[in-house]
Amino acid sequence: MNNRKSALDNNRSIKFRLSALIDSTAIQGPESDESVWVDEEEFAPLASSQTRIALHKIRAFRLATLVRNAFPISAATVDADVSHGKPLVTWDSWTERDGHQIRAGWQLQDGQFRRFVITPHIFGTSFEKKAERFAFARRHPDLSSFAGLDSVLGNPGALTGPFKTESGFGSFGSDFVYKYVKADALTVSQLLRASIWVVESRE
Repeated sequence: MNNRKSALDNNRSIKFRLSALIDSTAIQGPESDESVWVDEEEFAPLASSQTRIALHKIRAFRLATLVRNAFPISAATVDADVSHGKPLVTWDSWTERDGHQIRAGWQLQDGQFRRFVITPHIFGTSFEKKAERFAFARRHPDLSSFAGLDSVLGNPGALTGPFKTESGFGSFGSDFVYKYVKADALTVSQLLRASIWVVESRE
């Protein structure tokens, strides 16, 4: 009987701690000056890396919901995920350049605030396709510029990465090209103001 009671008490304690940790992923509101991401130390006592990742993902989805509610644009997509163990939030929408429909927006992950372009008309991982995407992005610097946005992000004069590429751009997958600035201390309110900046710069 004592063993059963001990097991029940232990289960209740685990559920209580997990509930408290889930609560810690809640966002105070759009004007909050809390950090965008939950401090790693908050989840450090958890032995399970999968549980830590799941909690970071919950926070990412809550951020995405906040952004979606703040900018209810029908043509825009807001997404959240975990990639390489790091949570991310992405906002993008369709726009036209050079007669082609592309998607452009921003992405926040691992201390980087990225401005990116997705080019369905330039698809592939070959050197030639990457070079073509970089050339396309250079012809439309308004989609990757941080002039003015760096101050909104709380990092005026920030250097734009990636820093070790001849093109000045980074690339993911078969159609994703980007630039970024470091935004390690970004707050929730700064993220929403940056979103406003990106939306208005596209109008």
